Amino acid sequence: MHNLFATCNLGLEYPLELELIQHGASNVVSHQGGVAFQAELPALYRILLWSRVASRVLLVVAEGKAQTGEDIAQLAYEQDWTMLIRPTRPFTIEFVGSNRDIRNTGYGAQCVKDGISKLFADEGFARPHIDNRDPEAIIRARIGGSKLTLMLDLTGRSLHLRGYRTEAGAAPLREPLAAAMIIRSGWLEDTSVPLLDPMCGSGTLLIEAASMAAGIAPGIENPEFSVHRLPMHSEQIWQEALSEATVKSRRGLNQVDIEVSGQDQNPEVIIQARANARRAGVENLINFKQLSLADNPLTDGELGFIVCNPPYGERLGDEAEIVALYFQLGEKLRQNFNGHALLVTSADDYVPALKLRSDKTWQVMNGKLPCQLMQFSVKPSNREPSFSVTPNGSEFANRLKKNLQRIDKWAKKVPTDAYRVYDADLPEYNVAIDKYLDKLVIQEYAPPKSIDAEKAARRLLDVILIAPELTGINTANVFIKRRKSQSGSNQYEKVSTRNAWQVVHEYGLAFKVNLSDYLDTGLFLDHRVTRHEFAKLASGKRFLNLFCYTGSATVHAVNAGATHSVSVDMSKTYLEWARENLVINRLISPKHTFEHADVLKYLKHTHDKFDVVFCDPPTFSNSKRMKDTLDIQRDHIDLLTLVDGVLEPGGVVMFSNNNRRFKLDSTAIEAMGYTIKDWNRFTLPEDFKRNPNIHHCWLLEKNA
Repeated sequence: MHNLFATCNLGLEYPLELELIQHGASNVVSHQGGVAFQAELPALYRILLWSRVASRVLLVVAEGKAQTGEDIAQLAYEQDWTMLIRPTRPFTIEFVGSNRDIRNTGYGAQCVKDGISKLFADEGFARPHIDNRDPEAIIRARIGGSKLTLMLDLTGRSLHLRGYRTEAGAAPLREPLAAAMIIRSGWLEDTSVPLLDPMCGSGTLLIEAASMAAGIAPGIENPEFSVHRLPMHSEQIWQEALSEATVKSRRGLNQVDIEVSGQDQNPEVIIQARANARRAGVENLINFKQLSLADNPLTDGELGFIVCNPPYGERLGDEAEIVALYFQLGEKLRQNFNGHALLVTSADDYVPALKLRSDKTWQVMNGKLPCQLMQFSVKPSNREPSFSVTPNGSEFANRLKKNLQRIDKWAKKVPTDAYRVYDADLPEYNVAIDKYLDKLVIQEYAPPKSIDAEKAARRLLDVILIAPELTGINTANVFIKRRKSQSGSNQYEKVSTRNAWQVVHEYGLAFKVNLSDYLDTGLFLDHRVTRHEFAKLASGKRFLNLFCYTGSATVHAVNAGATHSVSVDMSKTYLEWARENLVINRLISPKHTFEHADVLKYLKHTHDKFDVVFCDPPTFSNSKRMKDTLDIQRDHIDLLTLVDGVLEPGGVVMFSNNNRRFKLDSTAIEAMGYTIKDWNRFTLPEDFKRNPNIHHCWLLEKNA
């Protein structure tokens, strides 16, 4: 019977215990970072071939007191190394730990070597040869205080190196932790139940799960273990164990019937996952699919298992996105899932965003990264939100409550059901919150680099937890976005395919908004008054809407009595959206047309004339359809000169933009024959009073 020690990552000791017992170990005792046990050669070989949780298996040669270098050498000398390693073959010594006298691991290793050298000399052998590159034997020594343990490595290459993961994401999940998660999940007790990883990355969790369900021994891919080169090795017993493992693995792979699925929003990662599964031999057992969490229904209500390694700080990097992701994952689990979920994360501060009570929590290590392994039973009794906010959260809650009391009343008078209820009122809570009927859009303004990212993320979590409670809006109807400086057409690019459409109203008119798929929703709330007031000038007039976006200004103008209108934009998507806005207001007519064109080119080539022009250009644009870039500060006079070419004498232009530093060249505009009226204050609605620079607005009246 051999005294052995299997090492593992911290927190994986219990799953490792189960494995060792399953494969024939006896006298199993857990320690921090590993499990001591006893086994004969057949059981030892089975453990090397089958263990998925162990990192290494070591033969315990000796344990004893050793304070000084002399003590270390003496304990090493007392062991019968001539029976454990071949004296004529090279070996290496790896020393770990320190105490009052041993402060250098190199010195500790030298002391072990001195003891072995003295023994070899006494036995008539030559001085041992140390080879760190290709040793036949690896001696591992560990000291802590006055206790020294001498061991022989029976593994060689770490057991976690399965050989299939040559491709992985930025922060891969270690295979032993993945295997331990599958053991902890309980899925192996009934593999007929579907198993899903909704953020599968390179597929490690699912590959381990499928391999375990199929009964595949990971060690059969390892050509050689260190024990093969030691005197204790029996080739006959090894071949018997290897043959048994090979037969069982093939049989299991042919007979297994499981439903295992993996999804990830990154198409390149899905390609990696499939390649990894192919190398592991389980490609046909896992259904990988490119799908974002937002678009993922998880299940149709049937009992299932979810295992997941959600992105966290070291993996994703954007704390606000992490908070939003955890919030979204919790919502998906509560709304659409019935079963058990097991998550691993190092993002402890963001776990409350799940708003789920965990049944069990274990502290584990993913490599050198401390993590939590959390188990959830997702069922009706666990679907009530469970959360806590930071001490400063009450201050935010009080401010939001006051805002709601005031702005909700004002909104009814407008009337509108799409409006802002919070706009970075408190510097610590740098977000905007907009109500769209029975839904909320929370937009975090990107914090400056001077603000600690984790603190900003924790405050965002406060907002996510508090806002639905105070507004009475279901958390499933909360959408989280991050605002940052936009360049070119990024502001209008699609960021999701969730398709959260809603119809909202202002001044009796209806507008389609999309709360999920774009950074903006399709309706600029700060221009509510601008649209309404400027439309009054369009009655009986020909109306031109430049950079029309979703056509909300056109809807107001046509409703006010514009006889003809043209709406111009470079995006077919937004032009169709604008058309739909006219349709739902029953204003569609051949007299109101849409032009898919570069605005500058349109103005240069059109022969049409207009009485009223709405011009709300982006701050900057470099769309592929444009030959040149548009910088509104630099180019606004050139743009307005082109507008002047299509404007009838006595016509009016509403010129606006949201460049906070914008300076109007009034001298040049007046020289063109215009009277300028500042509409900034006039068009600033009540819900944006805190942000007077949200847009700049001028009414330009062309002299008759």
